[in-house]
Amino acid sequence: MAMLDSPRIVSSRAQYADSYTLTRYLETGGYVALRKALTMFPEAVAAEVDAASLLGRGGAGFPAGRKWSMLRKAPVSYLVVNGDESEPATFKDHFLVERDPYQLVEGVIIAAYALQVSQAFIYLRGEFALGLERVQQAVQRRLLRGRAGIKDLRLGLLDRPRGAPGSGRLHLRRGDRAH
Repeated sequence: MAMLDSPRIVSSRAQYADSYTLTRYLETGGYVALRKALTMFPEAVAAEVDAASLLGRGGAGFPAGRKWSMLRKAPVSYLVVNGDESEPATFKDHFLVERDPYQLVEGVIIAAYALQVSQAFIYLRGEFALGLERVQQAVQRRLLRGRAGIKDLRLGLLDRPRGAPGSGRLHLRRGDRAH
């Protein structure tokens, strides 16, 4: 199979004009991975990510599972998703933030669950006004009409007692101008 013929995974919803909406996300398999992850132990989710050889979206493309395995277990831990996109002439983060914000949020929740973090932060460059608005909508959506398998995306990452591992909060932070 030629590289151009390979299946689109990360950008599969980009063909739809309404790719950024919750309706489109749910119609195209959104939150299926989260529902599956929540049936597994966090360690099993991390092991599956490692076995799948998923690569990070940073410049080095470091294997996510290997990176996760190097994290020190601590009572308080954080997950930071850097959407600043300060690499010259790249627009990969910008594209996903604007066109598929629910995929970003789902991925953050799965990673936060697997890593059992206290809090998760999505940092977006302030100039990404449209993307910031769309991710904010994705984070603030509540209940997902019961389809996502979690009770509240805005108030808690997972339906767990406050203070329990994996019960952390999901925060969206807007950066000031980088230049």
